[in-house]
Amino acid sequence: MEYGSAFDQAVSHLGAAASWFRALPPDIKKQTEEVRLRTCEPVMLRGAGGLWFPQKDGTYTGCPVMKTIRPTRREMQDMFRSLCAESVYAHEKEIVNGFLPLPGGHRAGLCGTAVYQAGQLTGVRDIIGVNLRIARPVAGCAAGLLSLLRGDLARGLLIAGPPGSGKTTLLRDLASRLSGTDGYHQVALLDERGELAAVRSGEPGFSLGCGCDIFSGYPKAQGIEIALRVMAPEYIICDELGSEEEIAAVQKGGFAGAGMIGSVHALNRQDFMSRPLCRRLLQTGVFQYVAFLKSGSARGKIEGIFRKEDLYENHRMCVDPADVGTYRPLSFTPSI
Repeated sequence: MEYGSAFDQAVSHLGAAASWFRALPPDIKKQTEEVRLRTCEPVMLRGAGGLWFPQKDGTYTGCPVMKTIRPTRREMQDMFRSLCAESVYAHEKEIVNGFLPLPGGHRAGLCGTAVYQAGQLTGVRDIIGVNLRIARPVAGCAAGLLSLLRGDLARGLLIAGPPGSGKTTLLRDLASRLSGTDGYHQVALLDERGELAAVRSGEPGFSLGCGCDIFSGYPKAQGIEIALRVMAPEYIICDELGSEEEIAAVQKGGFAGAGMIGSVHALNRQDFMSRPLCRRLLQTGVFQYVAFLKSGSARGKIEGIFRKEDLYENHRMCVDPADVGTYRPLSFTPSI
């Protein structure tokens, strides 16, 4: 998928509002990673290269002006229905979770007014904000990572980076390479939010190799257990680990012999080691390596790769003393 066509595909889900962006220059479409829309506020295009405020004639500015597009309340509601393919009821579960997965791996984050019944969040009404995130595959971005780790990838890998650094992009390319020409391994891909594989009507939106089994829409913890039981994977790949239930399932997968590959949010090494969740994942013994991604213009670019022992040795002051004592001393720090 070309960069410009990815943008056009993503905004096409906005319905009539897609025409607002049709005349934008190709280089702006190529650089845009998010389209931010808010009721009666200027539309913003965000990318690693900058911030742009579009006008309906295809021009844009670096700050809001009178002609900057400002969606009305009615236009926001029309966009929301278009994002739901005119079937809000069919997407209730996703809406409650704050996002809508879209064909092509794109995703629309939503904000509005919460609806509660019997103390439970059951829906969202009066949508006033949409963050349309544009998915773009970056073929080959995992090649350097696979080359550096060689056969050690089976010992488990965590990919850490800030939002927008390309964690999902890198996981997708890892799945494609591992299940394709880099060994034709049996890979189970857990795609809870529909972004990694973008499956629609039983067909993946991305080519992920002949050895990749896609579990689309499964909660990660449940999906890992099912994958182990029915597909005998050599590798299990999942995005954004974040709960104790998922940590337990990941540990079970690693102990069953599958190489576990997952991602977490972290700004840098210090931030990673300050997060209890990240330390818990290291303590499972399932992840022997952590790759940190660069923030900025290049999605999926590796800043450094570290063994878990190296992280604990280099960041003793950031972790509990009891944690540090469970790992052997620093030996080396591979990085690129």
